[in-house]
Formats: sequence, C-alpha cells, structure tokens
Amino acid sequence: MSEEADTTVLVVDDDATIRDLLEDYLGEHQYRVLGAVNGEEARRILQTQPVQAVLLDIGLPHEDGLSLARHIREQFDIGIIIIS
Repeated sequence: MSEEADTTVLVVDDDATIRDLLEDYLGEHQYRVLGAVNGEEARRILQTQPVQAVLLDIGLPHEDGLSLARHIREQFDIGIIIIS
C-alpha cells in the first residue's frame, strides 16, 4: 500500500548529484519533490506548484541563494532551509 505524498519540497541546487540525492531521499520518505537548478527555474515552479518547503543552496548561478530566499519570503509563506 503506497501513501500519497501531501507535502511538496522544492530542492534548489545547481549540483545535480546533491539535488538527485536529496530528491531520492525525500521521495523515499513520502515527500513529493521538485527540483530546480537555478533561481529562474525555482521561481517558475513556485508560481505554478504548491510547495510547503524549500531546500536552497546559497551558491547558485546567475542569482545567489540569499536573493532568492528574500524573494521567496516576500512572496510566499514557505519554510526555507539553507543547504550549502
């Protein structure tokens, strides 16, 4: 019997290995996981998908994670965990 995930986590990290590890781990623990490689992709996902938490890398290309975190806090009521 499989349980349907009711919590969605967005993993924002440009390192595919780290992103994949987090996606696999969280997916195995009944979370719905979305992945983004940069701030632009994360913003697009946040506009179209309900997300309850964001795991956010500080060192992103084109936009640092702190700028993205500020944007998320201004626009959404979502928990943010900084990963680095």
